[in-house]
Parts: sequence; C-alpha cells; structure tokens
Amino acid sequence: MLTWWQLANRCWDGKNLDSPDHKSHVTYGQGSGATGGGACPSSHPVKLPQVMYELMWNVSSFSDKSIWPDSGPAFMYSMNLG
Repeated sequence: MLTWWQLANRCWDGKNLDSPDHKSHVTYGQGSGATGGGACPSSHPVKLPQVMYELMWNVSSFSDKSIWPDSGPAFMYSMNLG
C-alpha cells in the first residue's frame, strides 16, 4: 500500500483571510506530522482545526514483474493536472 498525506497550516495571523502570496497569513505550529499541533508562533497566534488530505493506492498488483517493460518498472504517479 502506498500512502500520501498533506496537512494544512494550523496557525493563522488572526487578521487576514488571504495574503498576496496566498500563504503568509497562515503557518505551521511547532512539531511535525499529524501530531504537529503544538504552540503557534506569536505572529500567528490563532490555532486552526487540523485538515488532512490522504490518498492511498494499492500497488500490490505492480509487484508482478512480468508486466514490467524490459527497461524495468515504468510506473509513475500523475494527477494529470493542467
């Protein structure tokens, strides 16, 4: 199983709903990963609810080397965006 997850920023500046770069009005708290909900910096004192996006793929069918090209595994992740 292949798993990918993305956590959203947990700390807000308490003033701006957006910023010119669309990210400086929020930041991460102390810590990392799913338990990184520690203290927010004084510049961004308002804690936000944790939002996590998780994708899981069952990749066990790709362990069959008979389906691989001669050059080796040619499997690539793509969300086909754009």
